[in-house]
Amino acid sequence: YLFYSTHIVELFMLTVGLVFRFKTTQTEKETLQREIVEQRQTQLETVIQTQETERPRIATDLHDDLGGTLATIRRRINDIRLQLSDRQVAHQLDDLQPLIQKSNDDLRRIAHNMMPPEFTRIGLCAALQ
Repeated sequence: YLFYSTHIVELFMLTVGLVFRFKTTQTEKETLQREIVEQRQTQLETVIQTQETERPRIATDLHDDLGGTLATIRRRINDIRLQLSDRQVAHQLDDLQPLIQKSNDDLRRIAHNMMPPEFTRIGLCAALQ
């Protein structure tokens, strides 16, 4: 009888140990999964924040730098055209004006599209706050 009781106690202790180990492993696994999800969320928020920070800078660079360059090209072509006596070359330069205008319009559209959507949704003042 003592032999069976010892085995039953050993089996009970083994079962308790296995259940404890299983629960501990499950808890550690859930904690690790939660940490991974939180880490991914933080990384995603960082990427989005970086994008939102870079969008206005890139839009400003496009608008100011490239826009200024296109305006200078347009002015220079117009100056050169006024100095030409050859009508055919002057006409070819005139044909460049719509292309420069289209480039300028495309640039403006792209720059405005890159601005954070909060600006149009809630306004500049609220977005800055």
